[in-house]
Amino acid sequence: MECVNYQGLYQAAMRCKQGKSGSGQAQAYNSQLIDQLSTTLAALQSYSWRPGTMRCFIATNGVKPREIHAPDYADRVVHHWLIPRLTQLIEPKFIYHSCANREGKGTHFAVNQLQKMMRQQGAGGYYLQLDIFNFFYSIDRTILNQQLNRHLEQAEKKGKISRSEQRDYLWLIGQLLFQPITVHQQGRNDAIPYHKQWKNIPPDKGLPIGNLSSQFFANVYLNELDQFIKHQLKCCHYIRYVDDFILLSESRESLLQQKIAIEQFLMERLQLRLKPESVVAECRQGVDFLGYIIRPHYKLVRRRVVHNLKQKLAAFEQKWVRTTQQGVEINAAQFDQLRALLASYRGHFSHAQSWHIMEKIGRQFISLAYSRKTPGFESLRQQWCCFRRHYPGFILLIQKGRNWIFDHPGLLHLFAARGVSLPRNNLWGNHHFYELPLGLLRTALTHLRNSRQPWLWISEQGYSHNRLKQRQISKIFIPHHYSPPLKSQ
Repeated sequence: MECVNYQGLYQAAMRCKQGKSGSGQAQAYNSQLIDQLSTTLAALQSYSWRPGTMRCFIATNGVKPREIHAPDYADRVVHHWLIPRLTQLIEPKFIYHSCANREGKGTHFAVNQLQKMMRQQGAGGYYLQLDIFNFFYSIDRTILNQQLNRHLEQAEKKGKISRSEQRDYLWLIGQLLFQPITVHQQGRNDAIPYHKQWKNIPPDKGLPIGNLSSQFFANVYLNELDQFIKHQLKCCHYIRYVDDFILLSESRESLLQQKIAIEQFLMERLQLRLKPESVVAECRQGVDFLGYIIRPHYKLVRRRVVHNLKQKLAAFEQKWVRTTQQGVEINAAQFDQLRALLASYRGHFSHAQSWHIMEKIGRQFISLAYSRKTPGFESLRQQWCCFRRHYPGFILLIQKGRNWIFDHPGLLHLFAARGVSLPRNNLWGNHHFYELPLGLLRTALTHLRNSRQPWLWISEQGYSHNRLKQRQISKIFIPHHYSPPLKSQ
Protein backbone atom coordinates (compact mmCIF):
# COMPACT_ATOMS: atom_id res chain seq x y z
CA MET A 1 0.00 0.00 0.00
CA GLU A 2 1.50 3.28 -1.14
CA CYS A 3 -1.00 5.57 0.59
CA VAL A 4 -0.19 4.50 4.15
CA ASN A 5 2.68 6.06 6.07
CA TYR A 6 3.99 6.15 9.62
CA GLN A 7 2.54 9.58 10.43
CA GLY A 8 -0.95 8.49 9.39
CA LEU A 9 -0.75 5.33 11.49
CA TYR A 10 0.54 7.32 14.47
CA GLN A 11 -2.45 9.71 14.26
CA ALA A 12 -4.76 6.69 14.04
CA ALA A 13 -3.12 5.21 17.15
CA MET A 14 -3.74 8.48 19.04
CA ARG A 15 -7.42 8.44 18.04
CA CYS A 16 -7.68 4.79 19.03
CA LYS A 17 -6.13 5.58 22.40
CA GLN A 18 -8.84 8.08 23.38
CA GLY A 19 -10.97 6.63 26.15
CA LYS A 20 -9.05 3.34 26.11
CA SER A 21 -5.76 4.30 27.75
CA GLY A 22 -6.63 2.40 30.94
CA SER A 23 -7.16 -0.98 29.29
CA GLY A 24 -4.48 -3.66 29.43
CA GLN A 25 -4.31 -4.07 25.66
CA ALA A 26 -3.90 -0.32 25.12
CA GLN A 27 -1.12 -0.06 27.70
CA ALA A 28 0.72 -3.06 26.27
CA TYR A 29 0.44 -1.68 22.72
CA ASN A 30 1.45 1.89 23.59
CA SER A 31 4.39 0.74 25.70
CA GLN A 32 5.89 -0.56 22.44
CA LEU A 33 4.24 1.98 20.14
CA ILE A 34 7.13 2.51 17.70
CA ASP A 35 7.70 -1.23 17.20
CA GLN A 36 3.97 -1.94 16.86
CA LEU A 37 3.39 0.80 14.30
CA SER A 38 6.46 -0.26 12.32
CA THR A 39 5.21 -3.85 12.20
CA THR A 40 1.74 -2.78 11.06
CA LEU A 41 3.19 -0.38 8.49
CA ALA A 42 5.43 -3.05 7.00
CA ALA A 43 2.51 -5.51 6.80
CA LEU A 44 0.27 -2.96 5.07
CA GLN A 45 2.91 -1.81 2.60
CA SER A 46 3.70 -5.41 1.60
CA TYR A 47 -0.01 -6.35 1.36
CA SER A 48 0.50 -9.08 3.97
CA TRP A 49 -1.69 -7.58 6.72
CA ARG A 50 -4.49 -9.81 8.01
CA PRO A 51 -7.01 -9.14 10.81
CA GLY A 52 -6.18 -10.88 14.08
CA THR A 53 -8.32 -12.65 16.65
CA MET A 54 -11.43 -10.92 17.93
CA ARG A 55 -12.70 -11.31 21.49
CA CYS A 56 -16.41 -12.04 21.73
CA PHE A 57 -18.16 -11.23 24.98
CA ILE A 58 -21.79 -10.94 26.01
CA ALA A 59 -23.20 -7.48 26.72
CA THR A 60 -26.50 -6.97 28.51
CA ASN A 61 -28.48 -3.78 28.84
CA GLY A 62 -31.22 -5.19 31.04
CA VAL A 63 -33.42 -6.22 28.11
CA LYS A 64 -31.66 -8.42 25.58
CA PRO A 65 -28.11 -9.78 25.66
CA ARG A 66 -26.03 -9.66 22.50
CA GLU A 67 -22.58 -10.54 21.28
CA ILE A 68 -19.96 -7.79 21.11
CA HIS A 69 -16.81 -8.44 19.08
CA ALA A 70 -13.70 -6.55 20.14
CA PRO A 71 -10.90 -6.70 17.56
CA ASP A 72 -7.26 -6.90 18.53
CA TYR A 73 -5.90 -3.50 19.52
CA ALA A 74 -3.46 -3.42 16.60
CA ASP A 75 -6.40 -4.05 14.24
CA ARG A 76 -8.31 -1.15 15.80
CA VAL A 77 -5.49 1.17 14.82
CA VAL A 78 -5.91 0.06 11.20
CA HIS A 79 -9.67 0.68 11.47
CA HIS A 80 -9.00 4.18 12.80
CA TRP A 81 -6.69 4.81 9.85
CA LEU A 82 -9.09 3.57 7.14
CA ILE A 83 -12.55 4.68 8.31
CA PRO A 84 -11.88 8.46 8.55
CA ARG A 85 -10.57 8.38 4.97
CA LEU A 86 -13.62 6.50 3.70
CA THR A 87 -15.90 8.77 5.75
CA GLN A 88 -14.46 11.85 4.09
CA LEU A 89 -15.19 10.38 0.66
CA ILE A 90 -18.57 8.71 1.18
CA GLU A 91 -20.40 10.39 4.06
CA PRO A 92 -21.30 13.57 2.06
CA LYS A 93 -23.60 11.30 0.03
CA PHE A 94 -25.61 10.30 3.12
CA ILE A 95 -28.92 12.00 3.79
CA TYR A 96 -29.10 14.56 6.57
CA HIS A 97 -31.38 12.43 8.76
CA SER A 98 -29.16 9.36 8.86
CA CYS A 99 -28.21 9.89 12.51
CA ALA A 100 -26.18 6.93 13.77
CA ASN A 101 -22.41 6.95 14.21
CA ARG A 102 -21.86 10.33 12.58
CA GLU A 103 -20.00 13.30 14.00
CA GLY A 104 -22.35 15.94 15.39
CA LYS A 105 -25.30 13.55 15.41
CA GLY A 106 -26.54 10.71 17.56
CA THR A 107 -29.56 9.63 19.59
CA HIS A 108 -30.52 13.04 20.95
CA PHE A 109 -30.13 14.64 17.53
CA ALA A 110 -32.41 11.97 16.07
CA VAL A 111 -35.00 12.42 18.81
CA ASN A 112 -35.06 16.21 18.43
CA GLN A 113 -35.29 15.99 14.65
CA LEU A 114 -38.18 13.52 14.85
CA GLN A 115 -40.04 15.82 17.23
CA LYS A 116 -39.46 18.72 14.85
CA MET A 117 -40.89 16.64 11.99
CA MET A 118 -43.94 15.77 14.09
CA ARG A 119 -44.62 19.45 14.70
CA GLN A 120 -44.20 20.20 10.99
CA GLN A 121 -46.60 17.36 10.20
CA GLY A 122 -49.30 19.04 12.26
CA ALA A 123 -52.28 17.56 14.03
CA GLY A 124 -53.74 14.37 12.68
CA GLY A 125 -50.51 13.00 11.19
CA TYR A 126 -49.45 9.34 11.24
CA TYR A 127 -46.12 7.58 11.62
CA LEU A 128 -44.75 4.26 10.37
CA GLN A 129 -42.00 2.70 12.49
CA LEU A 130 -39.97 -0.15 10.99
CA ASP A 131 -37.02 -2.22 12.14
CA ILE A 132 -34.81 -4.62 10.19
CA PHE A 133 -34.63 -8.20 11.37
CA ASN A 134 -31.17 -9.22 12.67
CA PHE A 135 -29.61 -6.36 10.73
CA PHE A 136 -25.86 -6.62 11.35
CA TYR A 137 -25.79 -10.40 10.87
CA SER A 138 -27.93 -10.17 7.71
CA ILE A 139 -25.72 -7.76 5.77
CA ASP A 140 -24.51 -9.32 2.54
CA ARG A 141 -20.79 -8.57 2.37
CA THR A 142 -20.65 -9.03 -1.39
CA ILE A 143 -23.31 -6.36 -1.91
CA LEU A 144 -21.53 -4.11 0.58
CA ASN A 145 -18.23 -4.55 -1.23
CA GLN A 146 -19.90 -3.62 -4.53
CA GLN A 147 -21.37 -0.48 -2.96
CA LEU A 148 -17.99 0.57 -1.59
CA ASN A 149 -16.38 -0.15 -4.96
CA ARG A 150 -18.87 2.14 -6.73
CA HIS A 151 -18.30 4.95 -4.20
CA LEU A 152 -14.53 4.73 -4.60
CA GLU A 153 -14.77 4.59 -8.40
CA GLN A 154 -16.82 7.80 -8.35
CA ALA A 155 -14.30 9.43 -6.00
CA GLU A 156 -11.46 8.45 -8.34
CA LYS A 157 -13.29 9.83 -11.39
CA LYS A 158 -13.86 13.14 -9.58
CA GLY A 159 -10.16 13.35 -8.74
CA LYS A 160 -10.62 13.03 -4.97
CA ILE A 161 -8.28 10.02 -4.79
CA SER A 162 -5.73 8.51 -7.14
CA ARG A 163 -6.04 5.17 -8.89
CA SER A 164 -3.45 3.64 -6.54
CA GLU A 165 -5.34 4.91 -3.45
CA GLN A 166 -8.55 3.39 -4.81
CA ARG A 167 -6.79 0.07 -5.30
CA ASP A 168 -5.27 0.15 -1.79
CA TYR A 169 -8.56 1.04 -0.09
CA LEU A 170 -10.37 -1.76 -1.91
CA TRP A 171 -7.67 -4.27 -0.95
CA LEU A 172 -7.91 -3.32 2.74
CA ILE A 173 -11.72 -3.37 2.64
CA GLY A 174 -11.49 -6.86 1.14
CA GLN A 175 -9.31 -7.97 4.05
CA LEU A 176 -11.84 -6.67 6.55
CA LEU A 177 -14.85 -8.15 4.78
CA PHE A 178 -13.70 -11.48 3.40
CA GLN A 179 -10.65 -12.59 5.38
CA PRO A 180 -11.68 -15.40 7.77
CA ILE A 181 -11.90 -14.04 11.31
CA THR A 182 -10.94 -16.04 14.37
CA VAL A 183 -13.24 -15.36 17.33
CA HIS A 184 -12.32 -16.13 20.92
CA GLN A 185 -15.49 -16.66 22.93
CA GLN A 186 -15.55 -15.23 26.46
CA GLY A 187 -18.38 -16.59 28.59
CA ARG A 188 -21.43 -18.60 27.62
CA ASN A 189 -23.99 -17.30 25.15
CA ASP A 190 -26.92 -19.58 26.02
CA ALA A 191 -29.23 -16.59 26.47
CA ILE A 192 -28.64 -15.37 22.91
CA PRO A 193 -30.95 -16.67 20.14
CA TYR A 194 -29.43 -19.02 17.57
CA HIS A 195 -29.65 -16.53 14.69
CA LYS A 196 -27.87 -13.83 16.72
CA GLN A 197 -24.71 -15.89 17.29
CA TRP A 198 -21.76 -15.16 15.04
CA LYS A 199 -20.82 -18.82 14.66
CA ASN A 200 -24.22 -19.65 13.13
CA ILE A 201 -24.37 -17.08 10.32
CA PRO A 202 -23.41 -17.91 6.70
CA PRO A 203 -19.77 -17.19 5.74
CA ASP A 204 -20.69 -14.40 3.29
CA LYS A 205 -23.08 -12.64 5.67
CA GLY A 206 -22.80 -10.37 8.67
CA LEU A 207 -20.65 -7.67 10.23
CA PRO A 208 -19.27 -8.09 13.76
CA ILE A 209 -20.99 -5.80 16.25
CA GLY A 210 -18.55 -3.56 18.11
CA ASN A 211 -16.11 -2.75 15.31
CA LEU A 212 -15.60 0.83 14.18
CA SER A 213 -15.64 -0.35 10.59
CA SER A 214 -18.95 -2.17 11.07
CA GLN A 215 -20.70 1.00 12.21
CA PHE A 216 -19.58 2.90 9.13
CA PHE A 217 -20.25 -0.01 6.73
CA ALA A 218 -23.79 -0.32 8.12
CA ASN A 219 -24.50 3.30 7.15
CA VAL A 220 -23.06 2.70 3.69
CA TYR A 221 -25.23 -0.41 3.28
CA LEU A 222 -28.48 1.34 4.19
CA ASN A 223 -27.71 4.51 2.27
CA GLU A 224 -29.42 2.95 -0.74
CA LEU A 225 -32.55 2.52 1.36
CA ASP A 226 -32.35 6.17 2.47
CA GLN A 227 -32.04 7.35 -1.14
CA PHE A 228 -34.94 5.12 -2.22
CA ILE A 229 -37.27 6.46 0.46
CA LYS A 230 -36.34 10.11 -0.05
CA HIS A 231 -36.11 10.26 -3.84
CA GLN A 232 -38.34 7.52 -5.16
CA LEU A 233 -41.03 7.28 -2.49
CA LYS A 234 -40.81 11.08 -2.08
CA CYS A 235 -41.10 10.85 1.70
CA CYS A 236 -40.31 14.28 3.15
CA HIS A 237 -40.36 13.28 6.81
CA TYR A 238 -38.05 10.31 7.27
CA ILE A 239 -35.39 9.56 9.86
CA ARG A 240 -33.14 6.57 10.54
CA TYR A 241 -30.93 5.48 13.42
CA VAL A 242 -28.99 2.31 12.48
CA ASP A 243 -31.75 -0.14 11.48
CA ASP A 244 -34.64 1.63 13.24
CA PHE A 245 -36.41 4.13 10.97
CA ILE A 246 -39.59 6.18 10.94
CA LEU A 247 -41.70 7.70 8.18
CA LEU A 248 -44.34 10.38 8.74
CA SER A 249 -47.34 11.17 6.57
CA GLU A 250 -50.76 12.73 6.71
CA SER A 251 -52.30 9.53 5.34
CA ARG A 252 -52.29 6.12 6.99
CA GLU A 253 -52.93 4.43 3.63
CA SER A 254 -49.88 6.02 2.00
CA LEU A 255 -47.67 4.75 4.84
CA LEU A 256 -48.97 1.20 4.36
CA GLN A 257 -48.21 1.41 0.64
CA GLN A 258 -44.72 2.73 1.39
CA LYS A 259 -44.16 -0.18 3.75
CA ILE A 260 -44.89 -2.68 0.97
CA ALA A 261 -42.46 -0.86 -1.36
CA ILE A 262 -39.77 -0.79 1.33
CA GLU A 263 -40.16 -4.51 2.05
CA GLN A 264 -39.78 -5.31 -1.65
CA PHE A 265 -36.74 -3.01 -2.01
CA LEU A 266 -34.96 -4.46 0.99
CA MET A 267 -35.45 -8.02 -0.19
CA GLU A 268 -34.51 -7.45 -3.83
CA ARG A 269 -31.63 -4.98 -3.45
CA LEU A 270 -30.16 -5.57 0.02
CA GLN A 271 -31.23 -9.11 0.97
CA LEU A 272 -32.85 -7.84 4.17
CA ARG A 273 -36.27 -8.26 5.69
CA LEU A 274 -38.31 -6.29 8.18
CA LYS A 275 -39.37 -7.39 11.62
CA PRO A 276 -43.05 -8.34 11.66
CA GLU A 277 -43.87 -5.98 14.55
CA SER A 278 -44.12 -2.73 12.58
CA VAL A 279 -46.15 0.16 14.01
CA VAL A 280 -48.58 2.47 12.20
CA ALA A 281 -50.29 4.95 14.54
CA GLU A 282 -51.22 8.57 15.09
CA CYS A 283 -48.37 10.89 16.05
CA ARG A 284 -50.35 12.35 18.94
CA GLN A 285 -50.18 8.94 20.68
CA GLY A 286 -46.42 9.32 20.95
CA VAL A 287 -43.55 7.55 19.20
CA ASP A 288 -41.44 5.05 21.15
CA PHE A 289 -37.99 5.83 19.76
CA LEU A 290 -34.45 5.54 21.20
CA GLY A 291 -35.50 5.37 24.83
CA TYR A 292 -38.10 8.17 24.73
CA ILE A 293 -41.82 8.53 24.17
CA ILE A 294 -41.85 11.45 21.74
CA ARG A 295 -44.85 13.69 21.26
CA PRO A 296 -44.96 16.87 19.16
CA HIS A 297 -44.36 19.25 22.07
CA TYR A 298 -42.73 17.20 24.83
CA LYS A 299 -40.78 14.00 25.50
CA LEU A 300 -41.04 11.37 28.21
CA VAL A 301 -38.49 8.81 29.32
CA ARG A 302 -39.40 5.28 28.37
CA ARG A 303 -40.64 3.14 31.27
CA ARG A 304 -38.13 0.42 30.47
CA VAL A 305 -35.25 2.88 30.90
CA VAL A 306 -36.56 3.94 34.31
CA HIS A 307 -36.99 0.28 35.27
CA ASN A 308 -33.40 -0.49 34.24
CA LEU A 309 -32.11 2.37 36.41
CA LYS A 310 -34.10 1.15 39.41
CA GLN A 311 -32.75 -2.37 38.91
CA LYS A 312 -29.15 -1.12 38.86
CA LEU A 313 -29.69 1.06 41.95
CA ALA A 314 -31.28 -1.85 43.78
CA ALA A 315 -28.31 -4.06 42.86
CA PHE A 316 -25.93 -1.36 44.14
CA GLU A 317 -27.71 -1.07 47.47
CA GLN A 318 -27.94 -4.85 47.86
CA LYS A 319 -24.16 -5.05 47.45
CA TRP A 320 -22.98 -1.95 49.33
CA VAL A 321 -25.75 -1.02 51.80
CA ARG A 322 -26.13 -3.11 54.97
CA THR A 323 -29.24 -2.91 57.15
CA THR A 324 -28.95 -3.84 60.83
CA GLN A 325 -31.22 -3.56 63.86
CA GLN A 326 -29.62 -0.22 64.73
CA GLY A 327 -29.75 1.36 61.30
CA VAL A 328 -28.36 1.46 57.78
CA GLU A 329 -24.64 1.40 57.01
CA ILE A 330 -23.51 2.56 53.55
CA ASN A 331 -20.14 1.76 52.01
CA ALA A 332 -19.52 5.25 50.68
CA ALA A 333 -16.19 4.27 49.13
CA GLN A 334 -18.22 3.00 46.13
CA PHE A 335 -19.99 6.33 45.58
CA ASP A 336 -17.81 7.12 42.55
CA GLN A 337 -19.33 4.08 40.83
CA LEU A 338 -22.83 5.22 41.83
CA ARG A 339 -22.27 8.79 40.61
CA ALA A 340 -20.96 7.52 37.26
CA LEU A 341 -24.12 5.42 36.85
CA LEU A 342 -26.36 8.36 37.74
CA ALA A 343 -24.49 10.73 35.43
CA SER A 344 -25.20 8.58 32.38
CA TYR A 345 -28.89 8.29 33.20
CA ARG A 346 -29.26 11.96 34.15
CA GLY A 347 -27.80 12.84 30.76
CA HIS A 348 -30.52 10.73 29.13
CA PHE A 349 -33.28 12.05 31.40
CA SER A 350 -32.28 15.69 30.92
CA HIS A 351 -33.64 15.63 27.37
CA ALA A 352 -37.15 14.82 28.57
CA GLN A 353 -39.69 15.91 31.16
CA SER A 354 -38.27 13.80 34.00
CA TRP A 355 -38.03 15.95 37.13
CA HIS A 356 -40.68 14.03 39.07
CA ILE A 357 -39.11 10.68 38.07
CA MET A 358 -35.70 11.62 39.49
CA GLU A 359 -37.32 13.06 42.60
CA LYS A 360 -39.25 9.83 43.17
CA ILE A 361 -36.18 7.64 42.60
CA GLY A 362 -34.17 9.85 44.98
CA ARG A 363 -36.71 9.19 47.74
CA GLN A 364 -36.80 5.46 47.04
CA PHE A 365 -33.05 4.74 47.37
CA ILE A 366 -31.31 5.92 50.52
CA SER A 367 -27.81 5.92 49.05
CA LEU A 368 -28.78 8.67 46.56
CA ALA A 369 -29.43 11.16 49.38
CA TYR A 370 -25.82 10.87 50.55
CA SER A 371 -23.86 10.34 47.33
CA ARG A 372 -22.35 13.83 47.41
CA LYS A 373 -19.03 14.49 45.73
CA THR A 374 -16.46 15.94 48.09
CA PRO A 375 -15.02 19.22 46.73
CA GLY A 376 -11.42 20.33 47.05
CA PHE A 377 -10.13 22.16 50.13
CA GLU A 378 -7.27 24.36 51.22
CA SER A 379 -6.99 23.11 54.80
CA LEU A 380 -8.20 20.44 57.23
CA ARG A 381 -10.39 23.06 58.86
CA GLN A 382 -12.16 23.72 55.55
CA GLN A 383 -12.66 19.99 55.09
CA TRP A 384 -14.28 19.72 58.48
CA CYS A 385 -16.56 22.70 57.88
CA CYS A 386 -17.65 21.34 54.49
CA PHE A 387 -18.54 17.90 55.84
CA ARG A 388 -20.36 19.54 58.75
CA ARG A 389 -22.31 21.79 56.36
CA HIS A 390 -23.29 18.96 54.01
CA TYR A 391 -24.16 16.48 56.76
CA PRO A 392 -25.79 18.40 59.63
CA GLY A 393 -26.49 16.38 62.74
CA PHE A 394 -23.85 13.73 61.91
CA ILE A 395 -20.95 12.76 64.15
CA LEU A 396 -17.72 13.17 62.18
CA LEU A 397 -14.68 10.92 62.46
CA ILE A 398 -11.92 12.32 60.23
CA GLN A 399 -8.63 10.52 59.74
CA LYS A 400 -5.40 12.40 60.36
CA GLY A 401 -2.49 10.04 59.98
CA ARG A 402 -2.93 7.17 62.48
CA ASN A 403 -5.50 9.10 64.53
CA TRP A 404 -9.13 10.11 64.04
CA ILE A 405 -10.38 13.60 64.95
CA PHE A 406 -13.83 14.02 66.53
CA ASP A 407 -15.74 16.54 68.66
CA HIS A 408 -18.52 14.33 70.04
CA PRO A 409 -18.64 14.49 73.87
CA GLY A 410 -20.30 11.08 74.12
CA LEU A 411 -17.16 9.36 72.83
CA LEU A 412 -15.00 11.36 75.21
CA HIS A 413 -17.15 10.30 78.18
CA LEU A 414 -17.09 6.65 76.99
CA PHE A 415 -13.31 6.44 77.05
CA ALA A 416 -13.01 8.58 80.19
CA ALA A 417 -15.22 6.05 82.00
CA ARG A 418 -12.78 3.35 80.88
CA GLY A 419 -9.81 5.32 82.15
CA VAL A 420 -8.56 6.24 78.67
CA SER A 421 -7.35 9.81 78.24
CA LEU A 422 -7.60 11.16 74.70
CA PRO A 423 -5.30 13.97 73.53
CA ARG A 424 -6.69 17.38 72.51
CA ASN A 425 -6.33 18.67 68.96
CA ASN A 426 -6.31 22.42 68.51
CA LEU A 427 -7.81 22.47 65.03
CA TRP A 428 -9.02 26.03 65.59
CA GLY A 429 -10.33 28.40 68.27
CA ASN A 430 -11.85 27.21 71.48
CA HIS A 431 -13.66 24.30 69.80
CA HIS A 432 -12.80 21.06 71.58
CA PHE A 433 -11.43 18.42 69.22
CA TYR A 434 -9.94 15.15 70.33
CA GLU A 435 -7.78 12.53 68.64
CA LEU A 436 -8.80 8.89 68.68
CA PRO A 437 -5.98 6.35 68.15
CA LEU A 438 -6.50 3.71 65.48
CA GLY A 439 -6.55 0.93 68.07
CA LEU A 440 -9.68 2.40 69.68
CA LEU A 441 -11.60 2.99 66.43
CA ARG A 442 -13.55 -0.29 66.50
CA THR A 443 -14.72 0.38 70.06
CA ALA A 444 -15.85 3.87 69.07
CA LEU A 445 -17.79 2.64 66.02
CA THR A 446 -19.55 -0.05 68.08
CA HIS A 447 -20.56 2.58 70.62
CA LEU A 448 -21.88 4.89 67.90
CA ARG A 449 -23.94 2.10 66.32
CA ASN A 450 -25.50 1.23 69.67
CA SER A 451 -26.20 4.88 70.46
CA ARG A 452 -28.21 5.08 67.23
CA GLN A 453 -26.76 8.38 66.13
CA PRO A 454 -25.80 9.14 62.52
CA TRP A 455 -22.07 9.26 61.83
CA LEU A 456 -19.53 9.61 59.03
CA TRP A 457 -16.25 7.74 58.79
CA ILE A 458 -13.95 9.93 56.67
CA SER A 459 -10.61 8.45 55.63
CA GLU A 460 -7.53 9.78 53.85
CA GLN A 461 -7.19 9.11 50.12
CA GLY A 462 -3.74 10.38 49.11
CA TYR A 463 -2.67 13.96 48.38
CA SER A 464 -4.13 16.79 46.34
CA HIS A 465 -2.14 19.14 44.12
CA ASN A 466 -1.31 21.44 47.07
CA ARG A 467 -0.03 18.54 49.19
CA LEU A 468 -3.11 18.58 51.39
CA LYS A 469 -4.36 15.14 52.30
CA GLN A 470 -7.48 14.26 50.32
CA ARG A 471 -10.28 12.85 52.42
CA GLN A 472 -13.52 11.19 51.42
CA ILE A 473 -16.34 9.39 53.19
CA SER A 474 -15.72 5.67 53.59
CA LYS A 475 -18.82 4.70 55.60
CA ILE A 476 -22.11 6.34 56.50
CA PHE A 477 -24.38 5.14 59.31
CA ILE A 478 -28.00 6.27 59.49
CA PRO A 479 -30.24 5.04 62.34
CA HIS A 480 -33.73 3.90 61.40
CA HIS A 481 -35.43 6.80 63.17
CA TYR A 482 -33.31 9.47 61.46
CA SER A 483 -34.92 11.46 58.65
CA PRO A 484 -32.26 13.08 56.44
CA PRO A 485 -32.57 16.78 55.72
CA LEU A 486 -30.67 16.19 52.48
CA LYS A 487 -31.78 16.31 48.88
CA SER A 488 -30.51 13.89 46.23
CA GLN A 489 -28.03 15.41 43.86
